[in-house]
Amino acid sequence: MVIELADKINFIGSVSVGKEIAKRCGERLIPCSTELSGKDAAIVLADAPFERAVNGVLWGAFTNAGQNCASIERLYVEDAIYDRFVPALVERVGRLRLGDDVGPLRNDKQMALVVGHVQNARDTGSKILAGGERVAGSLFFQPTVIEVADRNATFLVEETFGPTLPIIRVKDAEEAIAEANRAKFGLTGSVWTSDLARAEVLARRLEVGVATINNCVFTGALTSAPWGGVKETGHGVTNSKYGLLEMTRPAFVLSDKSTGPKESWWYPYGGEVTSLMRAVVSQLGGNVAAVLKLPFLLPRALKRPV
Repeated sequence: MVIELADKINFIGSVSVGKEIAKRCGERLIPCSTELSGKDAAIVLADAPFERAVNGVLWGAFTNAGQNCASIERLYVEDAIYDRFVPALVERVGRLRLGDDVGPLRNDKQMALVVGHVQNARDTGSKILAGGERVAGSLFFQPTVIEVADRNATFLVEETFGPTLPIIRVKDAEEAIAEANRAKFGLTGSVWTSDLARAEVLARRLEVGVATINNCVFTGALTSAPWGGVKETGHGVTNSKYGLLEMTRPAFVLSDKSTGPKESWWYPYGGEVTSLMRAVVSQLGGNVAAVLKLPFLLPRALKRPV
């Protein structure tokens, strides 16, 4: 198996397989980076740039039929804008063309998952505002908007990876952040508002590896931007200098240019050095970090070159 031969593993896939790979890597004591599932949230606040937010969320949820690890799979809309924003979004979802704007799902297994999640939404009292059906005899599923009734329902907790968008009305930004952070995954998240200073504060409170303001989904294509997640999304970074550093093994080489016959702290210990060390340790009160610096302080104290 690859793990038995590799020096480091990068894995993108399911949580269950990712955990098994991480376990195997741990047994070999080799590093492992994982990007597993996600349930990425978008937060639309009352002062969001309206047209940009509607169009951005529309694309972020349904591009590639939602089969993108950074797809918007949960949408939290502030109460003050909800009744204006949601109808506008639903109207534009209805204009999306299957085969032109929204492609098919990748296989029957994925279709079964999407169909099951939409049925779970219905079974738990949620309202289908748009779509909600498979196109018979194909791998196309209608772009679907769901008004969520049960915030603990399976379809809102597990990754769907399909053209569905659950929407939740929230009182304010605080509730939105709290609800977004309830997820067991943490890949990306977005905040939509005209107050950029406030948005940055809120974005940093999202428990994700990547947060965007007034945009979404595309940052994985930025080679200079770190890409990774937290929680059950996994750990490790790809892209950027940090991703490159993860593919290296740091090694430190020290070349001592001293010409003296010995260091002050080398054997044999004379009475002067021993007395000084005991006095300093006593003064430091057992501070380990400070004690470890003694070999470097002693030469100065004794006025000897190292």
